[in-house]
Amino acid sequence: VGPLGGLLAALELAHRDWVLVGAGDRPWVDPALLRHLVALAAAAPAGTEAVVPTSDRGLEPLLALYHRCAAPRLRAELARGQRAVVDFLQG
Repeated sequence: VGPLGGLLAALELAHRDWVLVGAGDRPWVDPALLRHLVALAAAAPAGTEAVVPTSDRGLEPLLALYHRCAAPRLRAELARGQRAVVDFLQG
């Protein structure tokens, strides 16, 4: 089911509202970036599904915070055959 399926599983098993997603092949993450993402998530309005940084390459969906409220839409996207996290974010 691809990355979206993994993200959905994480959100469904989460004990907190926000889940940090990080790619296993990312060797180093700046702690200041993580603090910034957490601050943005804490200040985000209700219904915010994700806090995702961008780089020169565009969205970085595999170093982001996702809210459990995104689970229903993720489930629907998977049912339609969607697998890419970037497509989910842009949808």
